[in-house]
Amino acid sequence: MKQELSLFLNVLTMSLFMTTVLEYTNSLIAPIIVHFLWNSVGAIILGGVSLAEDYPHLFNMTFGGNQLLSGGIYKIEGSVVVFVLNVIMIIGFIMAKKKRILHKKSQTDKHESCF
Repeated sequence: MKQELSLFLNVLTMSLFMTTVLEYTNSLIAPIIVHFLWNSVGAIILGGVSLAEDYPHLFNMTFGGNQLLSGGIYKIEGSVVVFVLNVIMIIGFIMAKKKRILHKKSQTDKHESCF
């Protein structure tokens, strides 16, 4: 049950992360590239993505030990490490977006005060 919850949370946070990338860049190509990189590195090169078992892979990454850390049968997609990284990246992109908005607002205010 813990593994399914971890996998669900990782899929959810990855979706939220892709949304923050889309919102930050205002471009659909950015989240597509991020998703491509995730699949390329995680699935094709490392073979560590369980939802992409049909992908060819160069290496077959396996982890042992605690299933929350290793992802168990779901490999890295079920790992709490991926969840934490997703949350950190979501927060980072939200903060960067807010900073960008505040910067644009201050530039607009400066421009308006000149007139």
